Amino acid sequence: MDDSSAHSTHEEPPASQMMLVAGPCSAESRQQVVGIAQGLRSLGVTHYRAALWKPRTRPGSFEGVGVEGLAWLQEVQASTGLKVGTEVCLPEQVEAVRAAGLDFVWIGARTVSNPFMVEAIAEQLEGATQTVLVKNPISPDAPLWMGAIERIKSRGVAQVMAILRGCTPVYTKQMRNNPHWEMIAELRALYQKRYGTEVHLPLLLDPSHIAGRADLLEAVCRTGMLYPIDGFMIECHCDPEHAWTDARQQIKPSELHQLLKALQHPSSDHEAMLRPMRYQLHDLDSAIVELLAERHKLTQTIGRYKQANHLEPYQEEQRALVEAHYTEQAAQYGLDPDWAKQIYALIHTYSLEEQRAVSSEDVTKNKN
Repeated sequence: MDDSSAHSTHEEPPASQMMLVAGPCSAESRQQVVGIAQGLRSLGVTHYRAALWKPRTRPGSFEGVGVEGLAWLQEVQASTGLKVGTEVCLPEQVEAVRAAGLDFVWIGARTVSNPFMVEAIAEQLEGATQTVLVKNPISPDAPLWMGAIERIKSRGVAQVMAILRGCTPVYTKQMRNNPHWEMIAELRALYQKRYGTEVHLPLLLDPSHIAGRADLLEAVCRTGMLYPIDGFMIECHCDPEHAWTDARQQIKPSELHQLLKALQHPSSDHEAMLRPMRYQLHDLDSAIVELLAERHKLTQTIGRYKQANHLEPYQEEQRALVEAHYTEQAAQYGLDPDWAKQIYALIHTYSLEEQRAVSSEDVTKNKN
């Protein structure tokens, strides 16, 4: 690959030409692992994924079949010719995977968020011939993501790729993770600064973890294809409704086939394609209201303090400082400073009225 994919003029190849990693969220049994692989081998899938170890939020949940599943992946590797891989979370898991001769591993978002664990895994990957895929951390932190990639590459790993799987949402509630599309450009800029503009970092999209819902996969894939991505990692299961983990976001191999066919052509269902982005807008708008409500509570507290200490609600110097901060920050984010100034004027007027109302209420209470 050349470095053209790192620039805004990059033209995405059709979905059929992109790298496609697919398979179940979790390996559950030999029959399940081998059966799904047989269903995927004719769809253009070249890399088969199945997690043997699952880092779960709470103990007592299914945490994977462990080393027992390595033999199942070896069978898939031998019988289908697919490259096989799994997630690694600990150094000893890397050792087991390398000994079993698997073709690739990926490092998950939670692990990537811990530099000490990434370093320990990187040590175990010293000189590995396996491809290593590095997911973004759970927070929208491109430097942390880049740091994990650097740690892996510094150990002489031949092929390193990145995966955008989205970040733990603060406000998004309709989708599982916020995609933070801007991280693609941020990561590529950091990578080029470190390794040179002529070196391309392959980057895959994980729409399963971004959407968290099978019905949103196509829309997320299409949005991802507006950016310089090199392929997909999509979760597939023979019986998604009864999957042991992440049932809502997995699809059947036949549904993956339909998805890949759909991605070959422009969609005429613009409402469906815009739905995930509108979900995000709705959640962000809701977050703005929530933040304004929090600001309102703090404003009331400030009003009480000012009243108790005989301070005027309106303080011109403070208003000027905050307005300057608003406009400066707006410019940093590429927004119109005048627009930001107008918004702040509305917020400040309302805040001032609230402070005066609180002072009046307290005065009335004291008189009574």
